[in-house]
Amino acid sequence: MRKNILAGFVIAAVAGIPQMPAHAVVIGRAVSSADFNSTYTQDDPDYTIPGDMFGIRSTASPGSAGLPFAIEDTSPDFGDSAGIILNDSNNDGGIVDTDTFFGVVDTVNGSGNGTNVARWMFDIAGQTLEGISIDFAAMGDFESSNDLFNLTWEIDGNGANSLFSSSVDESGSLTYNSLQPGGFSTTLSDPLLMNGVTLNNVFQTLTSLDVAGQTGSVLTIEIAASADGGSEAFALRNIEVNAVPEPGTMAGLFSLSLMGLAVRRRVR
Repeated sequence: MRKNILAGFVIAAVAGIPQMPAHAVVIGRAVSSADFNSTYTQDDPDYTIPGDMFGIRSTASPGSAGLPFAIEDTSPDFGDSAGIILNDSNNDGGIVDTDTFFGVVDTVNGSGNGTNVARWMFDIAGQTLEGISIDFAAMGDFESSNDLFNLTWEIDGNGANSLFSSSVDESGSLTYNSLQPGGFSTTLSDPLLMNGVTLNNVFQTLTSLDVAGQTGSVLTIEIAASADGGSEAFALRNIEVNAVPEPGTMAGLFSLSLMGLAVRRRVR
């Protein structure tokens, strides 16, 4: 799905969305095929109810009840008119998205807490944070009173701060176009926004620089999600924590490199 991510970067640049400083590097990643430097927990277990979801899945590991129809795009195999995660059910030349993702569909279902919580923790010792980037997608007719997807950041238990907050454009509509060949084109009312950016069924990368300059040991990114309806889907993937080494860390690395250079010279 690199095509989706590239499209997100282009959208971000054109729209003036915050971009990561050029000198920042990825020190941690979660919910991707190359996760590193992170751990994951969720307070509420994923659902075994068909059509509902709260957790990490993929087309290869869809859960006991399978991927919800609202989040899985199998069009045009089954006349599907919705979905974010591409899956070629009939093996007839469609696209299969194999990357893992975190998805939310219908948490207000009489099972669980209604508002569900999950979190990712990153080791940031010796680093100065620059920003956090996440790929987001959503599709459905959302309601501002019932559908909430809010993410916060916290360092070493010193209090949560807003990272990404959802809202709903209840006076607008949006046309969603499937990336499957011959897939759906559907217009729905009330699209979901994240930090003021309208989301659709194609993952796009959003960046928050609110953490810039922060230091500590453990960064926690938490999501609290409430979704009331089986036809509304929210997904995220590729949580990337970007930072630069603290001056002391950099000085130590520089000293080690000089020592290595001296040893090589003596060997010669």
